Formats: sequence, structure tokens, C-alpha cells
Amino acid sequence: MALLCIIFTIAGSLYVLINAIRGGNYQTFSDRLPLYRCVADLMFAAVHTIDHLVLLGTQEYPSQAVGRLLSSLVLIFVSYQMLVTTVLAVQSFLKVTFDVTLPLGSYEHRLHLLAFFPPLVIFGIGNGVDALGPFYYFQGLNANNHQGMIYGWFVVTSYTTIRTVNNVAFQIKGAAPSKNGAKGAASGKSASVARAVNRLHSFMIAACLQWIPAALLIGACTSFESTSNYGGKIFLQYLGIMGANLGGVFNSAAYVYNERAFKRSVGPEKSQDSGGTRSTSKAGASTKVLPQTGSQTGPMASVGKKSVKSLRVQLDEPAHIQDDRTQRLKDARSEAQKDIEALKAAKNKEFADYEKQYAGSSDDTVAKANASTEEELKGVNVLYAKNKQQVIEKLLGGIVNVQPKIHPNAKKARPAA
Repeated sequence: MALLCIIFTIAGSLYVLINAIRGGNYQTFSDRLPLYRCVADLMFAAVHTIDHLVLLGTQEYPSQAVGRLLSSLVLIFVSYQMLVTTVLAVQSFLKVTFDVTLPLGSYEHRLHLLAFFPPLVIFGIGNGVDALGPFYYFQGLNANNHQGMIYGWFVVTSYTTIRTVNNVAFQIKGAAPSKNGAKGAASGKSASVARAVNRLHSFMIAACLQWIPAALLIGACTSFESTSNYGGKIFLQYLGIMGANLGGVFNSAAYVYNERAFKRSVGPEKSQDSGGTRSTSKAGASTKVLPQTGSQTGPMASVGKKSVKSLRVQLDEPAHIQDDRTQRLKDARSEAQKDIEALKAAKNKEFADYEKQYAGSSDDTVAKANASTEEELKGVNVLYAKNKQQVIEKLLGGIVNVQPKIHPNAKKARPAA
């Protein structure tokens, strides 16, 4: 039974770790918190599995030194889980009530010290007073003496965590006034702190489901001395052991719940961004949604997106902007036609002036003038044939590439790029 529960714990913890690594969800502290708990679950499950396998293989308890080592490792990783939640609850309480933030350092190294140091001291003392050792089918609390000290440690820690988290949630909802005035109330009711407390609530519930029943039920079953209560004693043992060994399942369930709650909170914005671009009128009312189409990738995809974006801009333009664009295109074409006529008139005038220069001369002079004229015409034809394409492209560019003059009030109707 215990090994089956441990297998479920390992599977749940590995699911959280693999999902976080594949999705890159470990950049912020709120993303790393479930990972810390899952690593502690895996370490607890690994040591506990070794403990059970040693007992199953040898059919006897290991030496006293090995038993104390296994007991200390199991209880230290368990306490780490509980104290991480407790320290974060205290930090949230200080933030809400006094607007004070505990500096946890890079990758929360101070948090790890605060979560590891107390159990190291407490269970080190427990080893000194023979409080750790064989406990039924595993190494943990010494079933013969001093188990009350360890139960007290778990119950007090759990109660402190629950009371602190509930107090923070109580103040965030506005049921209790902040001791630091308006500043504390504003910071206490911030959305980020509220989300953090909701996450702590879910992990607090997971810790309670794991350890409070285990401590109380195993403690109760050790008080049954009469053989008439043997069945109830075994039932309580199994119930407590199942709760203690299913920590990874409870924590992974809390992780999945938090992820789904977060996706629901940001879902509408993300779906709107990915599904299309919503244009708004001057009053802010929604007018149309143009879906994203196509699944191209690479350079052609970027060109296609630019074309679709340009098309959206043109479709969303009001009528007066489209009329202005059309009128400016007509004006540009008229200006180009005027330039062509002016160039033609200048060339005709130049040719007429050249003819007047040789008017009234002899036949030889006329022949020379005609030859010179023919030579000039050939040069003009050559230049025209050579530069014909460039002239046409320049004229067309002047007609097509016209930027519309948009009224300042009309710019507000254009959707954001």
C-alpha cells in the first residue's frame, strides 16, 4: 500500500517538473514554488522507498545509525514542504499588514535556509534524545518514546500556516482594516498579492490533507493498547500512511488547479489577441473582427501578414478617408500630366529657337541645319529608348505612391498596429 502511494507521488511530481521544463514555466518565483515542493516530494519518496525496500529485503530494521539517517532525511524533506508554505504566508502577512517585504535573494536562497534550518536543528535534537527510529513499517518517529514531541512540531507548524494564510486572505477581502493606513490597504488588496495568497491556499490545503490526518491518525492508533481495537488500529494506520505518502499527488493537483485558474483569468485577452484584430470606433465600440488566416511560415508569412494588415487598415477606414485617398490619387495624376505637357512644350520651344537661328540662309546652311537637326533627333530617340522604362516607372510611382492626408480626429479610429 505504501509503495503504491509512493509511486503515485513520484508520478505526480515528475508530471509537474516535466510540464514546467517543457513549457519554460520556471522564470518567476510563483512558477518555481511548485517545483521546490515537487523536488522535496521526490526526495522524500526516494528516501522512503529505500526505507521500505530495506525492510522488505532484510525483514528486519537496519542498524540504529542507518535508521536515524533515513528518519532524519524523511522528516527534513517533509518539514521543508511545510515551512516553505509557512514562510511565504508570513511574508504575505507582513506585506498586507505592514507593507514590508522579506528579501528572499536570488533563486530564493534565504527561503531555502529558513525552511531547512529549523528541521535540521529540531530533528538533530530528536536524534540526541532517541526520538527517531523504527516506526512500524518504516523509519521515522520512534514508536516507543518521544513521538509526542514530533507530533507537536507538525501540529504547531500546520496551525501557524493555516492561521497566517487565512488572516492574509481575510484582510485582502477587506474584512479587516490595514494597520498601515491607506498605503497598506492598497498594497494588501493588489491583484498580485491576492493571486499569491490563492496559490498558498491551494498548497496549504494539500499540506493539510497530507500531514494533519497522518499525524493525528497515527498518533491515535499508537494509543490503542487493547487487542479488541486491533482492526480500528490497522485502519487508522493505513489511512494515515496513505495521506503521508500521497503528498506528490496532492501538490500536483494544487499545481494543475492553479495553472487552470490562471489560464481562465487571462483567457479572454489571449483568445482575442490570437483570434483577430478588433477595430473600435471613436466611442470605443467594437465594429468588426478580422480573423487571422493562413498557416505560412518564413519570409512569405511575414509578407502575407503585412498585406493582410494593410487590407485591414483600408477596410476599417471611414468613408471620408477613402474619399480623400481617391482625390489625392486624382490630383497626383493631374500633376504628372502637367509635368509631361510642360516638358513637351519646353522641347518644342527649344527646337523652334534652333530653327530660327538658321532661317534665311543658303541651301548649304539649310542642309547643315537639317543634318544637325536629324542628328539631334537621333540623339533624342536614343535617350528616349534608353530611359523610357525609368521615366514610366517614375511617373507611375508619383501617381501610385501617394500618402493620404488623414484628419487628426480620424487617426483615433485606426486600430493599433
